[in-house]
Amino acid sequence: MTIPDSKKSPLPLITRIGSIGRPGMIRLVLHLAAITVICFAAGFGILALDGDKGPAGGDHFMFLNESAFLTPQTTTVQLDDAQSAEIGIVFGTGNLQVGSGGDGLLTSTCYGQNPDCRSFIETSASGTEKIVKIAQKTGHPVFPKRWDILVTGRVPVALDVTAGTGDINLVIGGLNLTSLRVVAGVGDGTIDLTGYHGGDFAGTVTQNIGDMTIRVPKNRNVIISAGNGVGDVKATGFTGEDGVFSTTGYPGIRIEVTQGVGSVTLEAV
Repeated sequence: MTIPDSKKSPLPLITRIGSIGRPGMIRLVLHLAAITVICFAAGFGILALDGDKGPAGGDHFMFLNESAFLTPQTTTVQLDDAQSAEIGIVFGTGNLQVGSGGDGLLTSTCYGQNPDCRSFIETSASGTEKIVKIAQKTGHPVFPKRWDILVTGRVPVALDVTAGTGDINLVIGGLNLTSLRVVAGVGDGTIDLTGYHGGDFAGTVTQNIGDMTIRVPKNRNVIISAGNGVGDVKATGFTGEDGVFSTTGYPGIRIEVTQGVGSVTLEAV
């Protein structure tokens, strides 16, 4: 039986579909079912692999991204009576995010495909200073896909971050830094000090391969020396030349950037 042309036939749509016949109806239902499954799978994949923002732009929405496929493990190091802290972070592979906040001195959340992806943590004290070293477990068969670390802004902190392969995102404008050292292997990096109200400090940033973006508050005295082997150095909101850039004056925050291959972007915002 020939299906009537929808442009010529005055028959209602239901009548025309009914004229298809049982074999044709079965094929139509199967085709619709297949389309439904494909659309559902595509939507599921998009939700699972999409970014970390929710529909309102909030952090850590990740409806399926982390919760469906990865197992989060959270560990907290308490501040206790410490008046300052020294924190060393060593991350082998994956994406590392460091921010300010949390209930203790440090809160670590590891997202991995292995339920036991928790970090190795060593703590000690020197007078009123608490020393924390946190790293991936040695010889772990499945590295975490992502590692989120929150550091308190209630006490001065000397922060040392070493990352191997993967992107790093340090949003640390809420910290009170006494020093900053970042060593990155391969991957893109962001060090965001927007809104920083802590004390002056000296910092070093070393990266082998990848693009690095550093943001600092424009109303703070900041001087950055930046050099790289292959790539561009772009500065917005700074004055200076020959690899030395400053904001409003000196002395203040000093950061030395050494880059192997990749671009360096400096922003005073």
